[in-house]
Amino acid sequence: MKLFYLIILVFTLFFGCSAKKPPFRDISNAKMALVKADNKRVKKYEESKLKNLQKKFQTLKLLMNEKRYEEAKFLSQEIQADARVLQKKVALKVAKEAINSKNSEINMINKESTKIEEKE
Repeated sequence: MKLFYLIILVFTLFFGCSAKKPPFRDISNAKMALVKADNKRVKKYEESKLKNLQKKFQTLKLLMNEKRYEEAKFLSQEIQADARVLQKKVALKVAKEAINSKNSEINMINKESTKIEEKE
């Protein structure tokens, strides 16, 4: 029974102390993800979502100032994930736009070739 309490105490101390450390690496990664997401394409297609990410980062700074490190770590990881998803969504929109453009060109070429065939 003493071993059980000792294990619980060790886990509590270990995880309790780790939550008290500022998550600088996570915050740095969140900032990098935000910088990567802040580009012309994202601004063109998803500016409101980019602004939401920027607001989350401001909230992250407030959490750090208040020494709420566990919440800051969670939010920084959320920002990283959201930034990656945002970039993927924009890339998909750009790709769809390119496909639609090429399909329009193909349709125009098909119409022109049909006209040429009709003349022959």
